[in-house]
Amino acid sequence: MRANRISMLLMATLLTLTVACGEDGGEVGGPDAVPDISGNWSGSMRFGSAFSAAMTIVQEGRTLSGDFYASGFTPLAIQGEVNSAGRMTWSASNDCQEFSGTLDLAGDTEMSGNLSYSDCDRGGVSQGTLSLERNVS
Repeated sequence: MRANRISMLLMATLLTLTVACGEDGGEVGGPDAVPDISGNWSGSMRFGSAFSAAMTIVQEGRTLSGDFYASGFTPLAIQGEVNSAGRMTWSASNDCQEFSGTLDLAGDTEMSGNLSYSDCDRGGVSQGTLSLERNVS
């Protein structure tokens, strides 16, 4: 009788853990789950004139890394975060240039938002927009 009760408690505990962790042992969707925005994105940025732009995003949970490319600019490593609403805050810089911004995910394949750029050689900060689409192969 005691062994049967212990077996039942063990099975109930395992069932609870399986449900809490999801079938694959990963995070279950909910208010704190973040969308997967990893991959290659391309589009344009606009500071009065349009420039082609691209990002390669590597994602670990909320944390983002990768590379930012824009025509006429030096490629830069990015760092940032994404929240559960699909808002990405990021920056990419070197000793002289800095891009930073906030992008909002629209569906699974588009994101857009505001962008700031500063350059130690030119001085000042430029405000613009960035629009990207996920490259699907």
